Amino acid sequence: MKSVKLGLSTLVLASLCSGLWANGVSFKDKSNQELIEMAGKVVPNEVPDYQMELFKRMKGMSAEQKKKFHEQLKEAADKNTENMTMEEFEKRREAIRAAIKARIAKMTRAEYKNSGLSAKSCGCHAKCNCDVAGPCTCGKHGDKHDHKHKPVPEHHEHGDKHESSVIS
Repeated sequence: MKSVKLGLSTLVLASLCSGLWANGVSFKDKSNQELIEMAGKVVPNEVPDYQMELFKRMKGMSAEQKKKFHEQLKEAADKNTENMTMEEFEKRREAIRAAIKARIAKMTRAEYKNSGLSAKSCGCHAKCNCDVAGPCTCGKHGDKHDHKHKPVPEHHEHGDKHESSVIS
């Protein structure tokens, strides 16, 4: 009986230690494919490190490569979270937001600027199902510098409307 308790306590202690050790996952050592497969599965408190690694990798990619990589990440995240209830999914999103906010609070402005954790200004990522930051792929925004300005219409003449009439 004593050996069973000792064995059980050793097992619990070993799992706790491995859990603590696994908590410091290094995403640098993972291949792009491994990172893709992890999308939607990363523990919320590790998502900031995951996003920063994705951001670093996407910096070195062409626009087309970034778009393809982000699409693969989104597909994997959708697949990995499709069986979650909406309650579970929303709790996960809130935990991720809290983890990112806590991580940002400990950064200098320079670190924050280079981290890739800044909010997207286009707003399409607010409803994105993935845990990744990346180029906007929703197709609604286009390039900010791509729009054409409408010419200002010329002022037309009003004729006699503005002339004061003299009552005789």
